[in-house]
Amino acid sequence: MRLLFNMLPVNARFGYLQTTLRLSAADAVETQNYAFQDCPRIRALWDFHSTAWDCFGVDFNWSSISDLEMFMTNQLGSHHYDTLYILWSLLIASLLHSIWV
Repeated sequence: MRLLFNMLPVNARFGYLQTTLRLSAADAVETQNYAFQDCPRIRALWDFHSTAWDCFGVDFNWSSISDLEMFMTNQLGSHHYDTLYILWSLLIASLLHSIWV
């Protein structure tokens, strides 16, 4: 819930500390998007799941993850939409939990 309301304590919230809180590998300011998607360690996780869901036409991007109303499938997935939506919701919840904890 805090992610949806932009309330996560990422380094971008602490501008006055940015000189000491830079990410060494990317030399980028930590934002919610970086922490949950663009970080190289996390990116591999997104790439894996993106490939797995691609056959159903599910766009595994930040918009569809943060807004479940944007979940759509292709014709192959349309026959199982309700089941895929439940699986998608569970996957997103568990992924966000795994990344955050």
